[in-house]
Amino acid sequence: MRIKDIMMFGILLFSVTFPYNAQDIIESNDGFFYVKDNVLEQYIGFEECVVIPTDIGITEIRGLNFLSDLSNDIIKSVIIPESVTVIGNQTFAELISITNINIPENVTAIGAMAFFNCKSLTSITIPANVAFIGKDAFRGCTSLTSINVDERNTSYISIDGVLYNKNKTLLIKYPASKNEQIYTIPSSVTAVESRAFSGNRHLQSITIPANTSFIGMDAFDLRFSLTSINVDKRNTSYTRTVRKLANRSKSPRWGMIPARSALKFRLGLRRCSVFYGRMHKNGINFLCGGIRAALERTGKNNGANLPDCQ
Repeated sequence: MRIKDIMMFGILLFSVTFPYNAQDIIESNDGFFYVKDNVLEQYIGFEECVVIPTDIGITEIRGLNFLSDLSNDIIKSVIIPESVTVIGNQTFAELISITNINIPENVTAIGAMAFFNCKSLTSITIPANVAFIGKDAFRGCTSLTSINVDERNTSYISIDGVLYNKNKTLLIKYPASKNEQIYTIPSSVTAVESRAFSGNRHLQSITIPANTSFIGMDAFDLRFSLTSINVDKRNTSYTRTVRKLANRSKSPRWGMIPARSALKFRLGLRRCSVFYGRMHKNGINFLCGGIRAALERTGKNNGANLPDCQ
């Protein structure tokens, strides 16, 4: 029995549990697509270049549809039809060998973790019509050197390959493989997204401007070369200091705690308040293995119900 026949048999068994009819299955050269109501739900196959059908009006690629032990280390490129307007959550997650994805002009939304752990992806271009990019869309893209944005886009902008919202008040993602040792966050930035600098092995020093009042969880990744974080002395939310990482091997993930008695941050759809009675003597205290551990060491958690930081 051919490998493709075995795949088809597996698909038919799969359809007993999931609501797919025979007419929802479209065959490609070395694989199969599940398409229902113009939504690409799943792909299973062995193709290095996956060409999504262009003649059936697919408008959405749904999350996790390419995640399969059969294909996640085989696929190197995906050609998406112009009819697609939505790339769902985790759509291309764990495609560790993919090097090229061209996002069509008609796409308006990119879901959370859409390209999670696409470790071979080196660059990507956000087209003009994209108005929404979900959390951690490019998390784990360890080879990514630049995130480019069409200059006509009214929601996002790229500056030297770094992704921001259009008015440059939010720094969304600094590419993990961008090769610079020193980076100064623009003065217009008031917030830094969670895990914005995660995975970068080149940065040694980051400067935070005066206007930045919020820095997300695990924004800075000190497992690698980052040795200092400088804060503008006029900043009223964070203390101006330089922290040398003598204990870097013991504290792999760090995120800044503001110099205010309560830090409010968002985890999913929940909000938590972390009460920290006083600032650490060095001016910056970091999240290491979860905020709970950091606060318990100081004895200042005040009985707060703290989540674990994963």
